[in-house]
Amino acid sequence: MQLQNEGRATKKNLLLLLERQQYKCALTGIELTPQDAQADHIVPLSDGGDNAISNVQIVSARVNAAKGTMSQGDFVAMCSAVSMHAMQVAGPV
Repeated sequence: MQLQNEGRATKKNLLLLLERQQYKCALTGIELTPQDAQADHIVPLSDGGDNAISNVQIVSARVNAAKGTMSQGDFVAMCSAVSMHAMQVAGPV
């Protein structure tokens, strides 16, 4: 069964998306468990995003909580800035 890009984020499509992502978080690559996997809007609803499956990715609960209502680009930029600052302050881990 294939995802339909214009299809809604139904339970069936979300399960297919999780399979397509090889059961890994779309943003970290960390393996997901059923208890940890959450749907995330790439373009938040508050920024005009919709519930189309093409606007949804499966991420870990911790990533989803940290991302909140940020766009994916803003979240990645923030994570990069945090990482760069931490390396400057503490040195490589």
